[in-house]
Amino acid sequence: MNKFITLLLLCLSFLTASGTETSRPRLLLTKKGVREIKAQLGRNPLTDAAFAKAKAVADAAVAGPVEVPIPQDVGGGYTHEKHKQNYTDMYNAGVVYQITGDKKYAAFVRCMLLAYAEIYTSLPVHPARFTKTPGKIFYHYLYICFPSE
Repeated sequence: MNKFITLLLLCLSFLTASGTETSRPRLLLTKKGVREIKAQLGRNPLTDAAFAKAKAVADAAVAGPVEVPIPQDVGGGYTHEKHKQNYTDMYNAGVVYQITGDKKYAAFVRCMLLAYAEIYTSLPVHPARFTKTPGKIFYHYLYICFPSE
């Protein structure tokens, strides 16, 4: 069920972000997508469950310290898993911020991104080099594709 809720949130964010609406802000969801999710809260058990899960993850992250370890491990190691968890925490906080407007979630994401920015330029290539495209945070470079606007 946990994977289903995560998949539902992911699908909602991609479906709403891939629409033709180009108004800002558009962090993870469009304004229309946020309105649609808000309209379903309290009326749709799947939306309620997905939002509750995202909020629980975001609340736990906001309550804890921001930790951005120096990358050392490959998949399964502590630093690798922590960076993956940081992304998940920021994603959930971003979704919850857009739906609730509560600035503590935006402040958390800002703090996390600033912590990454502080260390990123001084990081060498990841010590585990398994690919021809090494990265700094993970052992491989992560390509990000942005749709043309």
